[in-house]
Amino acid sequence: METYQQKITKCPIRAGMANLWSYTLHDVYSYQDKLSALKTIDFEEIENFSKLMFEQLHVEALALGPSSHEQEQQLISIVKDFTSSYPTYTADAFYYQRQDKEVSSIKIDYPLSGNAMLLVLQDKHSSSVDHIVATEMMFKWLHHIAFYHLRTEQQLGYVVGACYHEPLLCPSGLFYIRSNAYTPQELATKTQTFIKEVAVSPEKFGMSDQYFSDLKNAYIKNITDPSSSLESMGSALFSFAFEKASVQFSLPNEKISAAQNMDYATFKSYCQEFLNQKLGEEIPVYIHGKEG
Repeated sequence: METYQQKITKCPIRAGMANLWSYTLHDVYSYQDKLSALKTIDFEEIENFSKLMFEQLHVEALALGPSSHEQEQQLISIVKDFTSSYPTYTADAFYYQRQDKEVSSIKIDYPLSGNAMLLVLQDKHSSSVDHIVATEMMFKWLHHIAFYHLRTEQQLGYVVGACYHEPLLCPSGLFYIRSNAYTPQELATKTQTFIKEVAVSPEKFGMSDQYFSDLKNAYIKNITDPSSSLESMGSALFSFAFEKASVQFSLPNEKISAAQNMDYATFKSYCQEFLNQKLGEEIPVYIHGKEG
């Protein structure tokens, strides 16, 4: 219970994301849902569950880095030895899926002081690699201009930014603000106004043919020479192998090719359609902090 309480109170923005997933994805539950369920479970149920847990076993494994044939056989032998005492359990494939029911907005009561807002933008028309790449690059740019215009200039909050958001299972991203000075609704309205201005004239906010070229080069370099740790890279590869409807190890190469072939006019046009909600409606998440 303490773990879920900490996750709820640690950051309103992360708590808002967890609630967003529970509203939009099948079989995904918020920390509040998990906490409520945990309160109904007694010690005897936990004890019985732990006793039965290893009666059947299903293993998924991913080895990273170049390995010799002997090392591969040794790893396989270790796994086989570990699982030999247990009957095999065949697990049905599990993939995250969007709920059919659409939400227009989400309201959350946060147990500590301070308000926050998430504004989700999405492309529900196509999940092609071209649209994924364009959205990922766009939100790199949007993060910088949102921080400058919404935080530095307008001083809407002390945590301000934008990021690509893969868990929604379509090209999507979100703006986020944490603030003590404005209500969540006010933060959303000001962010929506900002987005409309960007859509009308991307050049006014620094976008240009040269900026796009630099953005594209940085995007490709981040794929070919990632700064992420081996652990996070392993997590990404595991997702490509086991958490998708088909193995997607070629996706990084496909992204590089899509970025290389994308021109500025195509990127700009896509950004304007995306920001004008022609590809999917926005979802505001209002996080109301405790007063006083």
